[in-house]
Amino acid sequence: MAAVTVDDILSDLPLGFASLILRPAPSAPAIERFLIVDADDESVEAAGAFVLLIGVRGRSALPALRRLLKDPPPVVAVKGNREDLAEAEELLQAAGLGLLLVDPAADWDRLLSIAKDRIQPRSYESEVLTLLEEDLFAIAQTTARLTSSHVLIEDAANKVLAYSTVTNDIDELRKASILSRRGPRKYELLLKDLGCVS
Repeated sequence: MAAVTVDDILSDLPLGFASLILRPAPSAPAIERFLIVDADDESVEAAGAFVLLIGVRGRSALPALRRLLKDPPPVVAVKGNREDLAEAEELLQAAGLGLLLVDPAADWDRLLSIAKDRIQPRSYESEVLTLLEEDLFAIAQTTARLTSSHVLIEDAANKVLAYSTVTNDIDELRKASILSRRGPRKYELLLKDLGCVS
């Protein structure tokens, strides 16, 4: 997991979605994870977390913010307007915490998604697998165009990895045999009777 700053997250937010009211103190640790905290949560280990404080807005966030000071996060996101969060601003400024003021109409899921993308970027392995999958389909497509036929790429266990979609004139029998590894039923029974398949 890569450590990020609040500016990294802010750079991905839509205009007007949220504003940084308080910048974390220079001595504050980098953000290493995100944490959703309900206002009713009594004890929270928030050190190193980008905290989304849900369930409260404005002044009603004060009790939850005081509890967060026991194990302070670098930055807290709260919905409301600046006037209602004046006391919270003073409290967090004294503790060296950052305060991200989120528009009351903003969607928490969107902020969470953006924070996740920054704080927990996709792993190298998943990116390689995605590229490999895209490349295999590209190879299948290119080969199908060059040979004017259908192309199927399988692994050693005959699992379909990629296939071409150059034309849609493939019949249902061929599609079933390729994707489900099944042939016509009467031939399967014949091969079974002859002992060719189990």
